[in-house]
Amino acid sequence: MSFEQEWAAQKQAAAAGPSPQMRLNQAPAEPGYGPARFREEIRSRMPGPDEAARLGLTAGTPVVLVCRTAYTAEGKAVEVNEMVLDSAAYVLEYEFDAR
Repeated sequence: MSFEQEWAAQKQAAAAGPSPQMRLNQAPAEPGYGPARFREEIRSRMPGPDEAARLGLTAGTPVVLVCRTAYTAEGKAVEVNEMVLDSAAYVLEYEFDAR
């Protein structure tokens, strides 16, 4: 699956709203649908006027976009979470093993 196809599938899943399998933090996972791994895509940009107003941003403050996808052990996407963050209010910290 190409990046564009996967991104479109993630957007479609997010637009469909939460399903019992997608509400990972609110309900126990159904057998076989629990997350086994996550992938995050992180981007930054300047906010649009509406975003800046809703987030209470001062002029010149960029936003950070985080798209987190949870996958089952078989590779099926079971959750897509898109977040828009005030870049001045968050620290994104990651720890991982080198291979």
